[in-house]
Amino acid sequence: MARGFLLKIAFDRYLKEGKDYEFLTSHLTAFEKFVKAKQLTEEKKNAQLNCIRFVRKMTAVKFEKHVVPEIDKEKLRLKLEGLQPIVSKKWLVEKIETL
Repeated sequence: MARGFLLKIAFDRYLKEGKDYEFLTSHLTAFEKFVKAKQLTEEKKNAQLNCIRFVRKMTAVKFEKHVVPEIDKEKLRLKLEGLQPIVSKKWLVEKIETL
């Protein structure tokens, strides 16, 4: 849980201040390795990994385009709808809006 909260905090900080891109990307990589190594059910592992990968996509979009156009936000929303299973879906939807 702590790693999930740290991911949310790091992503929020990146969105608000535009800083700590390297910290966020390194945390995403470390969290992904942690989840893969952890003994979880396949569904829980996939849910966590889908969330991590989606945050990585949002980070890349924000890094490329400092102001994300509505059409890119819509593409992200559609991708998110197609992901099953995923954790923190409500939080991810809120973050798409703040991009």
